[in-house]
Amino acid sequence: MKTKLLFSKRGLCYLIVLTLFTFNLQAQSCDCDYTLSSEDLDSATINVIWGSEIEAGSKICVPAGVYAAIRFYDLIGTPENRITIVNCGGQVEFSAPSYSAISLQRSSNVVLTGTGDSSIDYGFKISYTNSGAAGLYLENFTTDVEIDHVEITNTGFAGIMGKTDPVCSKPETWRSAGFVMKNINIHDNYIHDVGGEGIYLGFTGGYKVDSNRTCDGTPVFGHWLEDITIEDNIIDYTGLDGIQVNLARSNCKIMNNIVDHYAQNQQTFQDFAMSIGGGIYEIYNNRMYNSGTLKGKGIQLISAQSGTKVYNNVIEDNTFHGMFIHQRHEFDDTSEGYKIYNNTIIRPENSGIHYNTTITSSENGSLIGTRQDAVPTYLMNNFILDPGNDFEGGNTWKQNNESYLDFNNKSTRDAMLAYTLTNYMTRDTTGLELLADNSLNHYAITSSTSLLVDAGTDVATFGLIEDIRGVERPQGYGYDIGAFEFDYPEGWTPSQARAMNPKDLNIVVYPNPTANEFAVTGSKVTGATLFIRSMKGEVVHTTYNYDGENINISGLKKGAYLVSAINNGETNTAKLVKK
Repeated sequence: MKTKLLFSKRGLCYLIVLTLFTFNLQAQSCDCDYTLSSEDLDSATINVIWGSEIEAGSKICVPAGVYAAIRFYDLIGTPENRITIVNCGGQVEFSAPSYSAISLQRSSNVVLTGTGDSSIDYGFKISYTNSGAAGLYLENFTTDVEIDHVEITNTGFAGIMGKTDPVCSKPETWRSAGFVMKNINIHDNYIHDVGGEGIYLGFTGGYKVDSNRTCDGTPVFGHWLEDITIEDNIIDYTGLDGIQVNLARSNCKIMNNIVDHYAQNQQTFQDFAMSIGGGIYEIYNNRMYNSGTLKGKGIQLISAQSGTKVYNNVIEDNTFHGMFIHQRHEFDDTSEGYKIYNNTIIRPENSGIHYNTTITSSENGSLIGTRQDAVPTYLMNNFILDPGNDFEGGNTWKQNNESYLDFNNKSTRDAMLAYTLTNYMTRDTTGLELLADNSLNHYAITSSTSLLVDAGTDVATFGLIEDIRGVERPQGYGYDIGAFEFDYPEGWTPSQARAMNPKDLNIVVYPNPTANEFAVTGSKVTGATLFIRSMKGEVVHTTYNYDGENINISGLKKGAYLVSAINNGETNTAKLVKK
């Protein structure tokens, strides 16, 4: 009995025959159904693997070594029995002089994993591709692929790219032909020092109405994406965007990624930590930094659709806005816009978040230039520190609040006021008690007395149950503002945190929440001057020489407030929720 593997190189097709003895020896070390021969894998030219005879559920092992580019064609697994490609015996390195280093074409239900050697974090390494070539390319109708534990560096273009672009001579590539790239899971990869995007999925030439590609005068569009997951990747030093995804019409999750030193080429419109468009997305638990001299923009959402959620992200020291959001098309569901909540945005060059609903592309020409102000978008529990914009005292309708939460039009700002709640916006970190080191938890809350603790709106209906680190939310009386929830001492439960002994605190407000009256107690309260401030910093009530009396707030609007007691030059602050 012999095991057969079709293998091609230098443009010629060979039938490599592995004896049962050789196969069994290699199977013992890596448990392989097929093992490529290191003697026949070329280090100078493209290696081509034809998968037409490889059965679903098979495991293909690539022996440790340094090779040129490799192409896999026609690997067809099933959802229950996927074909796995794995490194064997150490790290497998690809250095491609002309093309993408690894390409999967006309393939589906495949796993490419660098977990073949437990002593190596990234069993596959792409160390070089030439100008314009991606490191790893899912192309030519490839779909249903998982990629993990791959290191990609020194590529001429994107680290990982996935799409089948529409071509006029191939109508089967047009969206109208029905192909959908789906079930793509890219996780636990290290992508660094690449010439283009870190990860690039989907055609960017057109969404629904306009396209930059026409065939005989007819605009054609790229295929849709569905069920996309990009998680737990480290992306560092990219020429263009850190992550770019377009046309994910359902269930695209981008989570738990670290993106730093992106946009090193400083190329306008391709210089975002994340550039996301044309679909429905859930973007959360990501950390986006600008640690170097050359800095990039934050998150761009262009024509993302109803139900898109962005939360628990940290964006630090970006150029432009922390988030730039423009719905250029009509919302699919006019009862629901976006949910942007519990993000931490530090020192954006302009404003923390900029929101624009003006339609610029529609099949109904009469809608061009109109605004979608009636569609509710929630901006809640975001912590924005020290933006570059300063509209205070200017000649326009924009004032201090717009330095933090900016809108393209005053009507949009006014329409969103009902959905803009408990954002903490400041240039001063006094009282915030933030972690000051350079760890991944920089700007985490370090004390239960922080002004961010328990000061947020209840967003349980949005499904928020954890912070960016996985700490349970809420811990105390309510949700903390920003991406981090204060993590009470080890062994404490949220219910114990809510039941803290008032004697342990300098200031306690009770009952809390309240609809009408409240009182204040604590070791620093008697004789103090009490200020009640809105979350925007406006003083709405003052009591001098406080002596334990009830304070009536029935006339205040529902929401969160800050109660500060100033006594002998010392200020203590607690959160108050008006029902």
